[in-house]
Amino acid sequence: MERSKASSSVIRDFRLTAVRFVADAVNRTLDLREISDNALDAVLAVTHMDAGAMYRWVEEDAALHLYAWRSLTEAFTRQVMVIRRGDDALIDAVLEGTTRVVGDFTVTLKSVGQGEVRAGFGGAVLCPILAQGKMVGLLVLGAYRQRRFESETLDLIEVIANQIGIGITNAELVQDVQRKNELLRLLMEEAHHRIKNNLQMISGLLQLELAASEGRTAERLEHAISQVQAIAQVHNLLSAEMPEQVDARVLIRVIVETLVSSATGEPPRVQMNLEQLWLNADQAVPLALIINELVTNSLLHGAPPEGEPLQLFVFCQHQNNTVTITIADNGGGFRATETRGRSSGQGVNIIRQLTHVNLRGELLLGNSDVGVCATLRFPLEGRTPGA
Repeated sequence: MERSKASSSVIRDFRLTAVRFVADAVNRTLDLREISDNALDAVLAVTHMDAGAMYRWVEEDAALHLYAWRSLTEAFTRQVMVIRRGDDALIDAVLEGTTRVVGDFTVTLKSVGQGEVRAGFGGAVLCPILAQGKMVGLLVLGAYRQRRFESETLDLIEVIANQIGIGITNAELVQDVQRKNELLRLLMEEAHHRIKNNLQMISGLLQLELAASEGRTAERLEHAISQVQAIAQVHNLLSAEMPEQVDARVLIRVIVETLVSSATGEPPRVQMNLEQLWLNADQAVPLALIINELVTNSLLHGAPPEGEPLQLFVFCQHQNNTVTITIADNGGGFRATETRGRSSGQGVNIIRQLTHVNLRGELLLGNSDVGVCATLRFPLEGRTPGA
């Protein structure tokens, strides 16, 4: 009995370590290609597979696009760069959310009239990458020798695929916010530029009137011209310096909800109190990574009292140009003799690096009465709209 418990503990610790390892690799960047490369390298390392591929699902053309691959022949990868829905019955089944174990990774490309192509594996796993129940991509892992896949291995691969899905979704979220804010910035810049030009035209017309005027009328025209030019200068500065900004309240809420929705087991309870806070892109990107890391840490390592669900508390406020974000849980906190990986390791190193270097802030990480509490403070760059 004791041996069985010890064995279960070892397996559980290995799974946590493996998932943590992949999560660290995924959360290292917000570039989708780098996420794919980092994730595939990490998955191959923890599963001891020989080769693999990672596809991203592109909704616009209903197809899987190959983003990363390892130890596959150039001839094979060239033929399977894009797999469209309806090309291959097995791939379509995986796209419905079902993991499949197969003897080889074979693809039939009906859309281009191409027959079956093979990777040459002796055993392979095709696992969907999901986030919030939505198809994000496909993970293919293969061994060139025959290999059996135990249920524990398949479960681990699916959990890892979920972590990858979260990372991809977070990256897409931040990039989408950045794109929208860039468009808004360009539109505002163009609007201010046109206002400035119109005001300069009005100033020019008034100067023509001034040339034909004298006395009190000329004085008033001169005064009006100076006022118009002053307003034009304001719009000139706005058109040149309008910053990109992200609503941190929306960003934090979406990241937390995405992570919680993808958590396994009993759904955690979440309480959020977020003030509206506008950040420029240079602060929004590291903040997104930090929030993702801290919440993931609680979901993976939090161990609430028996019979109670895991609870997460997320607060965001700013005062006197200082932003304070608190993330806490009821997961038992750090133990005196064992941190369970929660206060050390690459993940926390990344958080501290992002905090100190990118946000120029401080991170306080320790125990509360019931669990772990992380408090992040950093100075707000720029001004909040309407402040």
